[in-house]
Amino acid sequence: MHYIVFDLEWNQSQNPASSLPELPFEIIEIGAVKLDKNGRIISRFSELVRPSAYPSVNPIIKKVTKLDSAQLKCAPEFPSVCADFLEWCGEDPVFCTWGSGDLMVLRSNIDYHGMEYEFHSPLTYYDVQKLYSLQFADGKERVALETAVEQLVLPHADDFHRALQDAYYTACVWQKLDLKRFGAYLSVDYYALPAEGEYWNFDFGTYTKTVTGSYETKAAAMHDDEICRVRCSRCGEYCDMLVPWFAVSSRYYLTLADCPSHGKMQAKLRWKSLPGGEVFAVKTVKSANKERAEKVRKKYKAFLKGVAKSEREGDENGTSEDGTE
Repeated sequence: MHYIVFDLEWNQSQNPASSLPELPFEIIEIGAVKLDKNGRIISRFSELVRPSAYPSVNPIIKKVTKLDSAQLKCAPEFPSVCADFLEWCGEDPVFCTWGSGDLMVLRSNIDYHGMEYEFHSPLTYYDVQKLYSLQFADGKERVALETAVEQLVLPHADDFHRALQDAYYTACVWQKLDLKRFGAYLSVDYYALPAEGEYWNFDFGTYTKTVTGSYETKAAAMHDDEICRVRCSRCGEYCDMLVPWFAVSSRYYLTLADCPSHGKMQAKLRWKSLPGGEVFAVKTVKSANKERAEKVRKKYKAFLKGVAKSEREGDENGTSEDGTE
């Protein structure tokens, strides 16, 4: 087993109207470093890729990467480079990236070119950006790779925004992480989702995560009993609902539940959109101390006030509940 810390540079259409839905980002460079189980760099990979969907390099991409169409014209095409990269990764690689986008882009390019590669399902990986925040910040803030390198006072002679250099810098940050404390916090790649009626369940010690398949709408998802019910993050038993699910924003819902054995639990549904307009949900459940439970209750009260205000304004405008005049 090896850790594969990789980075991609990609191109995109200069005209959003001509962007391919199945390939919004086309890879033009793959860079990676391979680490052994002790975190030592033992090998490197670096290749340019000749684009085919978007042969002209977007001026913004050119400015950031310093790559232009002439440089890429003589490079091998993606299937050849990707096959070499995946062979170089070896069996059962543990992928590590800065942020959550690179694996999804890699898999979309693989599918676009009709290549076959069997990723683990579900596919987990290390988001070094997230782990850096957990160890050195508040766990929520996300900083640029360059910022992390500067904050850790790591040597950086080469420029950023080229694949191999960024993969190397990400590996240097990785080497500074306390994996005994934060190594359990794997991320999940959402490029492929569970089949209909199935769920991915993860236990990260301090919280649990459930990933659903796709639904046409949020309303349809909320008719799924397994999504709506809350299991205790410690024993897995169903909890009693203390507060119904409510929308904090269009992106996530909250609720408060109670486990007879382990006390109050806070659950969150984060909604994610798919290209076809469908949605899927990521449910997280963790213990709620008195302060956290009170915050959920306050947010619920604010939600009810917002609903009441909206209904009053609807009445004042002469609109009934079903939207008719």
